[in-house]
Amino acid sequence: MADKDILTMFLYGAIPTHIDERLPLKANASIAIVDATPLGALRSCLSVGLLEVFGPSKNKSVHMTANGRSKRTIIIGGAPLPDMLDEALIRLVVNGFYDEIRRDDLLGPIFHDAIQPEAWPRHLAKMCDFWSATLLRTSRYEGRPLPPHLAISGLGVAHFRRWLKLFRATVYRICPPEVAALFMDRALRIAHSFRLAVAFSRGETTMGVEPIAEKDL
Repeated sequence: MADKDILTMFLYGAIPTHIDERLPLKANASIAIVDATPLGALRSCLSVGLLEVFGPSKNKSVHMTANGRSKRTIIIGGAPLPDMLDEALIRLVVNGFYDEIRRDDLLGPIFHDAIQPEAWPRHLAKMCDFWSATLLRTSRYEGRPLPPHLAISGLGVAHFRRWLKLFRATVYRICPPEVAALFMDRALRIAHSFRLAVAFSRGETTMGVEPIAEKDL
C-alpha cells in the first residue's frame, strides 16, 4: 500500500484512532504500518494528535470506582493523573464548553447547522466519552472525530483559535490549574492535528501549518 493511500485512510477514518485490545491483530498491524510511514505530514499528525490522544494504553482492563476513575494509576506526560479529574468533572467541562459554543457568534451557527436540537444530548454524551477516553483511558469512545470536521466548508484557523479560546476559558473556570493544563495540552494537539488534516484533504501544503500556542489565545 502506498504512503498516500495509508495517509488518506488515516485522515478519513478508515484506520481506527482508538485502539482497544478487543480489536483484531489486523487493525493493530495497520497502525504499525502507519507509524512506519516516512510521509512527513502523517508523522506530524501522529506526533501531536489523534493516535497520541487515542493511542494504545496500558490501562485498558480497569476496575472503575464510584466516581468513574480507575483503581490503577494513570500516567499522562510522565505524571500521575490528578485525583480530582473524574467523569463528573469531564461532564462539567463538556457541558460548560458547549454552552459557550452554542452562544458564540462564529462557532454557534456551524454547530447549530450540524446538530439538530434533539440531537444535542447524544452529542454531549459522545463528547464526554471522547474526553473520558482521552484523559481517563476508558474505552467508551469509538467514533471518528475527524471526518465531520473535514466536511465543514471554510473551516480555518480562526475557527480553531476561537474553539481553543472558549475551551481554555471553560477549563480554567471549572478545573484546578493542573487539570485545566491537561485538558489544554490535549486540545492544542487535537486542534493542530485537525488543521493538518484539513489542509491535506484540500490538497494544500501542510508545511506552513504552525501550531496555535496557548499563550496566543
